Amino acid sequence: MSEVSLYNYTMSICSMKTRLAMEEFGVDYNDKQVDIGFALENFEPDYVRLNERAVVPTLVVGDRVVTNSYNIVLEAAKLGNVGIPADPVENKAALDWFEKGDQVNFQVITYGHKGVPRGDELLIARRERAREYAEKYPELRSIYQAAHDRIVEHGNCAYDADVVAQAEIDLQARLDELDAHLADKPFIAGNTYSIADIMWTVLLARIEMLNMTAWISERPNLLAYYQRMKARRSFETARVMPNWKGGI
Repeated sequence: MSEVSLYNYTMSICSMKTRLAMEEFGVDYNDKQVDIGFALENFEPDYVRLNERAVVPTLVVGDRVVTNSYNIVLEAAKLGNVGIPADPVENKAALDWFEKGDQVNFQVITYGHKGVPRGDELLIARRERAREYAEKYPELRSIYQAAHDRIVEHGNCAYDADVVAQAEIDLQARLDELDAHLADKPFIAGNTYSIADIMWTVLLARIEMLNMTAWISERPNLLAYYQRMKARRSFETARVMPNWKGGI
């Protein structure tokens, strides 16, 4: 197998998904930390040449680059030849619930609940760095300008009470659906651990981090499921964080 490197940040929810996939699917990888806090390492030219969105995570397999946590988890399943069930019913459930989790706007929910320490300041710092580097590195200007525009749009959404409220409504509907789905299953797909469990283990940990644990505990099947997932060795080795650790 080609050398595998994962560029990630400890507290990034998308990075957690990819680290958990690597651990669960048995993929050996080089852990390359990119500080997306006030160090703003994700805006450095060498990194944006890897990932034009200036975000983490980024996976490099040999000379191939894979971006977006959704794609990286699928790539990890492919590399490990596990995580996507062969059984047609389980396969459909795994893919459907993986997609449903990816559709939840956790970025808005996290910032809307002030889940990132000094999050307001950080968004400003990111916006200013993108603007600064658009001038400093003219060959990468379009990349930095696009990043700047996304940061502005994200800030507008994250602090719009109506947008945050709708994201929460959508999430609670998904949690109700998942709670019912888990009534007779050890894993989301059925009897097989899959990419869907990667997705929802991390999302539930983020709910806990945001001090919204009642959303889990009031759904008994979901609570029992989350407790099982937290008990897996990979929860610790992949550094899935239900509490904020460190600075920013």
